[in-house]
Amino acid sequence: MLRLTKQEFSLILGLFLIWRIVLFGVGYFADAFLIYQPSFPYADAVLVKYDLPRWVYSWANFDGVHYLTIAEHGYKGTGLIQAFFPVYPLIIKILNLNWHYLLPLSLVVSNLAALGTVLLLYQLLKDIYSPVIAWRSCVLFLLFPTSFYLGATYNESLFLLFTLGAFLAGYRKNWLFAGILAGFASATRVVGIFVVIAIVVGVIVEQYQKVNKKNDIALMTRLKHGMNSIFSEINLGLGWLVLGMTGLCSYMLYLWLTYGDPLYFLHVQSEFGSGREEHIILLPQTLWRSLKILITVPFNLRYLTYLQEFSYTVIFFIVLTIGLRKMFKIPYAWTFFSLLAILLPTTTGTLSSMPRYVLVAFPFFVILALQKLPNYIWISLYVLSATLLLINTVLFIQGYWIA
Repeated sequence: MLRLTKQEFSLILGLFLIWRIVLFGVGYFADAFLIYQPSFPYADAVLVKYDLPRWVYSWANFDGVHYLTIAEHGYKGTGLIQAFFPVYPLIIKILNLNWHYLLPLSLVVSNLAALGTVLLLYQLLKDIYSPVIAWRSCVLFLLFPTSFYLGATYNESLFLLFTLGAFLAGYRKNWLFAGILAGFASATRVVGIFVVIAIVVGVIVEQYQKVNKKNDIALMTRLKHGMNSIFSEINLGLGWLVLGMTGLCSYMLYLWLTYGDPLYFLHVQSEFGSGREEHIILLPQTLWRSLKILITVPFNLRYLTYLQEFSYTVIFFIVLTIGLRKMFKIPYAWTFFSLLAILLPTTTGTLSSMPRYVLVAFPFFVILALQKLPNYIWISLYVLSATLLLINTVLFIQGYWIA
């Protein structure tokens, strides 16, 4: 799937290693900046037993505790963890020879997936744009203020690996492979179901645009040719769409057979205490709630999290919406997926975790990379993003909530 030169591979690998080493170093020295104060349950019960330095096991803070619990014991016997999808902890469990190595294995899986994600992102953008745009997008992606989650005991990097792989396979018309990878994506996170839907919508839009360019005389002729082209493109019957849905459907079937509720992963969300609601809340109302928090809460470390939740959500929606314009030449499927993927969490009535959720919206970084800006603006953007990344990493390692 990768068609990179040795030089390109070396550059991407070097960029990734610098990112990884610097963040590990920040975690190592985090005690010098902030007192360790874990604000999540089971920190002592789950993480300490791995007999690792705290700066290492702290990369499994917050949701990492739940993924390790699932990998060790499965879903039974512990409440609420059914909200976390199975592929990531299952891979850790399969690779594990002794439970004592679960946490290090989780970091190995996440970081290998993160490296694969950056390589796929570079390959995809190089195929469509240019090496310069691909490189700049990768730099912006790794410098994003919450990119440290890609190397933590979280499923972000694995999900992006499947997602970008599916889009790259779809771009190369390998529909079977695209469907398989989309299936894995939908079993890794619920928004993975949008991957294959976005690819289908993107194909339909692409074929429609091709038909319109032909300037056929009769409308019926255009529609007939368009439908024939569309059905031919998606391989007669959308068989690969079924593959893309199997991941989510399989997990829903498991929850139905085990707990009697195929949507149990959704229904337990409100019990996490993060203000999530089961009924749909429209985006304007959610934004208004977040804005009121910014106006009323004290100015402290938690305020930085609230500010990032609101700011990133608004900025990503604006940029991605602008990206729908033809002048940016962003594939419609990418933008469609990204907007759905970051819109869905906001329907729970809170912007909690949005600084992490927006990581999947990779077209955002492409749109930025396509801008022709003076060097001093690029440098300023890199410095600002990297500074926030370092601050957020310290907060996360020391047990403070970011996303």
